Amino acid sequence: MTSASDSAASDSAASDSSSASSSGSSEAVPRPPGWIVWSLRVTATGHLAGVLVQAALAGLFVTGDVDLLAWHRDNAGYTHALLYAQVVAAVLLWRPGRGPGWPVPAWAPPRCGG
Repeated sequence: MTSASDSAASDSAASDSSSASSSGSSEAVPRPPGWIVWSLRVTATGHLAGVLVQAALAGLFVTGDVDLLAWHRDNAGYTHALLYAQVVAAVLLWRPGRGPGWPVPAWAPPRCGG
């Protein structure tokens, strides 16, 4: 009976040591708040939708539907605004949320010509 409890205790100690060694420290890394993560998800999805609609509107405008030029212009403004909202959400995830920093510079290549 004691051997089963001893093996369970050694298994839990082994899993604790393996999780501590894989993370590099014994402290748990805090997760960013859910509202910050969701704000980045929503703005990124909205920006993607705006870019896809922009391409569709451009294609329809080229086919001869001149009225869609105003929609194309308005959609460009909304998509551009969503891009900057996405950058704000990425900075919030990175700094106060202590999340990954890669979403912040990820917006730079399309905007800076890189």
